[in-house]
Amino acid sequence: MLIFDKSFLQSLSVDESVILDQMFSCVITPLFFVETMADLTKETARGRTAEQVVGGLAERTPVAHSYVNTYHQQVILDDLLGQRAEELDHRPVVAGGIPVRVEGKAGVVYRKSPEREAFDRWQAGRFLDVERAFAQQWRGNLDQIDLPAIAKAYQSMMRKEDRPKSHDAARDLARR
Repeated sequence: MLIFDKSFLQSLSVDESVILDQMFSCVITPLFFVETMADLTKETARGRTAEQVVGGLAERTPVAHSYVNTYHQQVILDDLLGQRAEELDHRPVVAGGIPVRVEGKAGVVYRKSPEREAFDRWQAGRFLDVERAFAQQWRGNLDQIDLPAIAKAYQSMMRKEDRPKSHDAARDLARR
């Protein structure tokens, strides 16, 4: 299984991305999906439109052997509500599964996710207004994050605590 980011896909040719799709089972993270969608409002260079940039990413995104992982907040909410249907065992958590039974054998059939439908539209150069509005909201929210203030807050906290020297110490610090 492989998890990738936008810059990795942008570095591949279309032929290389086809080979990637054949050689690996890829996990498409919600963050990758949202970052790609946010590019619909990004300033572009070299005479390309935002739609061409996103379409190029969609064209390179592995789809044959890939899984769109469910957003982690949904997984947490489902778990808190007692609706977790599967164990979290290092496999992608894919939404939309419908339990079925055929000839006495149990299985799960998955509908095409909204994210997968969006990638299919993007590959064809079709973008919805709701996607553009979401992209503007995402970019606006990013602009409001004060990263220097967050870094300063963590630096002052780390001065008060001993820096962890092991995984267990880091876990204990995170729990506190």
